[in-house]
Amino acid sequence: MASIITKTIGTAGGRDYSTIGAWLAACPANLVTADQVWKGVCYNDTAFNEQVSIASHTTDATRYIWLTAADGEWHNGSLSAGVRIDRGAAAGYVLYNSDAYTIIEKIRVTNVTDNTYPGINIVKTVGNGSILRKLIVHNCSFTHGFEIGIAIKVNGAGNAINCIVANISSSGSNGMGISADYYGYPGPVNVYNCLTYNVKTGIYVSSASYCRNNCALRPAGSSHTCMSGGSNQGESNNLSTDTTALGTDAQKSKVATDTCTDPVNGDFTLKAASAAIGNGYDLSGTFTDDIQGTARTVPWDIGAFKYTAAATFPVFAEEIEEEY
Repeated sequence: MASIITKTIGTAGGRDYSTIGAWLAACPANLVTADQVWKGVCYNDTAFNEQVSIASHTTDATRYIWLTAADGEWHNGSLSAGVRIDRGAAAGYVLYNSDAYTIIEKIRVTNVTDNTYPGINIVKTVGNGSILRKLIVHNCSFTHGFEIGIAIKVNGAGNAINCIVANISSSGSNGMGISADYYGYPGPVNVYNCLTYNVKTGIYVSSASYCRNNCALRPAGSSHTCMSGGSNQGESNNLSTDTTALGTDAQKSKVATDTCTDPVNGDFTLKAASAAIGNGYDLSGTFTDDIQGTARTVPWDIGAFKYTAAATFPVFAEEIEEEY
C-alpha cells in the first residue's frame, strides 16, 4: 500500500511550505516508483496568489497528487471564507493539471481576469482519472470571451463533483461555468451535483459526458443560457432557470431565488420548498456527501448542497476582518 506523504502549506510558522508551487517542486517525479501519494494540505493563513501547474509526474490510481485544504480551513460552501487563491485581478489560468489521477478539492478561486487574451480556463484538468471536487470559482471578470470556470478536457475519465462556479462576468462571448469535454476529447467525463449561477453558459457537456443532479441558475432578468450540450443516456435530474436542463427527469424554469436561500449574495443552500430537494439521481456508488461534507440521503437533492433545515456557513477570521 502506498504511503501518504502529507505536507502543510501556508505562511504561518511551522508549515512545511509557504506556497503550493514549493510543495509541488518537492514532489517526486515518479510517485509509482516512490510508492507515494503526495498530499498537500493548505491552510487559511493568507490568500495564495499563484498559478499552479501539476504536470510531468508518473502516477497511477493508487499513487498520485492530492491538493486539499485542512479541516476547519476550507470554504464549507461559502464564497467568502476558507482557503483561497486570489489572483488580484491578474490574468491567466489558476489551477492546471495534466497528471493522471490527481485530486484537487476544497479550494476557492477568485478575482481572475483575461487581460488581453481570450480563452482563459481558470481551473483545468486534462489528466485521465482526475477529480475536481468541492471547488468554488467565483467573481471573475473577462473582456474577451471563451473563458471557462472549470474545464475538464480529458482523454479518458474525469470528474467534477460538488463544485460551484458563480458570477463570472464577460463582455465577450461564449463564457462557460463548467465545460466537460469542450473541444472534443473523448470522455467519459462526469459532472455531478455541481451548481452554476450568473454565467453566460452555466454548464456545457459533450455527448461523451455524464451530467446529473446539476443546478444551473441565472439572475432575474438575465438571458444567460443555463445548460448546453449533446444528448446521451448519462444526462438526467438536472435543474435550470430556463428550459435547457439536460436529460430526463429535468426540473425546468425554476427561479434562482425560489431554489436557493440567497443566490444574489452567494448563499446557494437550498430553500425548504426548492424543486431541487428530492429530485436527484442516486449517485452513492460514486460519492456520498455534499459540498459541506454532509452525508447525502435517498432521495438525493440536485445541486452542490444537500438540503438541511439548519444549513449554515462557519464564520472564519478572514470574514470578520473583511467586515470590520
